[in-house]
Order: sequence, then structure tokens, then C-alpha cells
Amino acid sequence: MDGKPTYQEVGDLSQANLPGKQLGRPKKILDTHRIATLRAKGVGWKRIAAELGVGVGTIYRVALDGSTTRAKFFLNAR
Repeated sequence: MDGKPTYQEVGDLSQANLPGKQLGRPKKILDTHRIATLRAKGVGWKRIAAELGVGVGTIYRVALDGSTTRAKFFLNAR
């Protein structure tokens, strides 16, 4: 192979990029209030992630979305 994409790769992407088509994994909507409540009760990140059906990194990212006030609350909830 010379590094060029195959017909299948190009064909799949051209069909997928049509208007009205959505690429990638569906978005998961998470309740930040519920995450905060569980953290305030002393529940760990792994248990919260398991309960909500997402990864620990996802929970952590949603909980600490750049707010320093929010970061203090979530990290010091124990």
C-alpha cells in the first residue's frame, strides 16, 4: 500500500458527512447536581462513575469544568 486511503474509507466518510448525519458516539447527558450531591456524601469518583454508567475521567471532567469554586467544592467534599 502506498499510504492512500482505500475506496471504502473515502466512500464511508463521504456518505457519513451528508447533511443531517451525525458522526461519533452519542452524547451522554450527566446531572452535575447529582454528582455534587454524591461527592458531598463522600462517595468516590469510581462509584459515581459506575452508578451513572460513564468513565471516571468523564465524571471528573464534567464536575471540574474549569470553575475554581466548583473545583474546591468537588475536591474537598470528603
